[in-house]
Amino acid sequence: MTHFAITVLKEKSITIYGNGKQVRDVLYVKDLVKAFDLFVRSKIRYSIYNIGRGPKNVLSLLELLNFLNEKLNERPEIKYSKWCPFDQRVYISDISKVKENLIGNQQYPLRKA
Repeated sequence: MTHFAITVLKEKSITIYGNGKQVRDVLYVKDLVKAFDLFVRSKIRYSIYNIGRGPKNVLSLLELLNFLNEKLNERPEIKYSKWCPFDQRVYISDISKVKENLIGNQQYPLRKA
């Protein structure tokens, strides 16, 4: 999200690889800090947890760009480029383990954050 926001603010155009429908799990930094704090204070040791928003809180790159355009009042030209074969079309964190063992859900909806 940071890369997109900086590009929207500084550039006249932004490049989207593929069709822009690939999705990303976007997490607000305060939720990440809260999760770290909960882990430090918990008795959980030597276990791996995914921190994210999960499958119900994803945005496509085009949705993310439109959201940033709305918030930043900018409208850069969108340039579409060939899909990068090493990139993933879907980045969604499996947060079932963290929800079950540590926290219920995130406090900061994307629009508020």
